[in-house]
Amino acid sequence: MLKTSGLFSCLSLVLICGTFIFSGCTKTARKVKALPEASSASDSLAKEIALDHYTSGAVFEESNELHKAAVEYNISRLFDPTSSEVSIALARVYQKLEEHRAALIILEQARRHNPHNTELFRALIEAHLRNRSLNPALEYYGILERKWELNFEETTRYTMLLERLNKVDMALDVCKRWFERKGPSPEIYERIGLLLIARRDFISADTAFKRLIALDPQNHRYRFLLGGFAVARQDWADAEVYFRAALAIEPSEPLYWQNLIMVLGETQQSARALEAVDLAIVQIPDDPQFYDIKARILERSKRYEEALKCLDKSIALDSLRVSPYLTMGYIYHSLKLWDASAEAYEMAIRLEPDNAVALNNYAYMLSVSNQRPDEALKLVDSALELEPDNASFRDTRGWIFYRLGRYEEALSEVQKAMQIESNNAELYEHLGYIYQALNQHLEAARAWKKAAELEPDNEEYRRLAQ
Repeated sequence: MLKTSGLFSCLSLVLICGTFIFSGCTKTARKVKALPEASSASDSLAKEIALDHYTSGAVFEESNELHKAAVEYNISRLFDPTSSEVSIALARVYQKLEEHRAALIILEQARRHNPHNTELFRALIEAHLRNRSLNPALEYYGILERKWELNFEETTRYTMLLERLNKVDMALDVCKRWFERKGPSPEIYERIGLLLIARRDFISADTAFKRLIALDPQNHRYRFLLGGFAVARQDWADAEVYFRAALAIEPSEPLYWQNLIMVLGETQQSARALEAVDLAIVQIPDDPQFYDIKARILERSKRYEEALKCLDKSIALDSLRVSPYLTMGYIYHSLKLWDASAEAYEMAIRLEPDNAVALNNYAYMLSVSNQRPDEALKLVDSALELEPDNASFRDTRGWIFYRLGRYEEALSEVQKAMQIESNNAELYEHLGYIYQALNQHLEAARAWKKAAELEPDNEEYRRLAQ
């Protein structure tokens, strides 16, 4: 049926309780000689030395000499081990070197000296996120929110982390606490709306985004999302209103046009869908997808010549996409131009060898045209390896067996397809032919009658059912 390496290359640092050892690089000799002075230096002198090395580290970091920057920050930290600024800078360099575990060790040691430093908490959160240790990052966000006030960016990232960890209700509570402190905010309202979507509470999400429009009347995204909610409840009239409102504000957004055209297609308004496609092409003339969409609409109306012209235009804009070749193959199939159909499908498969639809449709075309049945069977088997539970692919395999006169195997495949998709008229049509070949005429008549019931406007099914 159609259808990264270690810390340093010449220098290694082993961090042990706030000290470090240099090895492997003679250029560090001056630094090593200076280290014993740290324990005997006065506090003010030590801090002065620390500042000197911190400044050198900043210079090296700015010039992207990260290994040298790490050495200077480490020396600075030795002379002033309580400085959160130095620890944060050193951790930042380690992160740039993809040494996230080392960065976490530095920051955790610094936290013991500075338990009330908000910047350390923020740096710890970032380090844990980079290290993909999400639960510790979440714990620090909680501490940060309880002790200090989260800013907007932190609130947003906190709720996104909660959402990722499937703690949607907790994320909503964070947003509500923001409202209690700051009052209505379009950005936080948006987060609430998105969280409600994640909770699949579309009614509440719809209410939230309608309030957002009152707060931010020119935001086209909110209207687009409201259109999506309307689609979810199959309220096609509301969906069209919202998508058109979004396009009135931002007419160059392809996604808005795609959804408007989809809604018009769902309501069988082909003429209005074509008008919308033409308007989209005027707004975004170099986007080939709209020529593909127009071709599919025209194909459904059997306006094949116009559809093929649209596909030629689409390919002229971008010839490395599978979509236009699939539609072209289908149209040539419908016109029984088998060689042209084969050429289109072969191009699609060259572009995407694992495109299951292209493999299946090519196989089906070969079966219908009675060409190369063994090749057709290999093609559909490849499609089924990719999507074993696809009813259309099972039906194609069954139809190939039918063409080969292997009727029992054909019956088995079509029955498997019907277990996956029980209300497909074409499956019943094929089942009828198979039963007829097996001399089970009563079963064939029942199958064709069912096909006609499922698609009463199909003349071929009505004829078979008589």
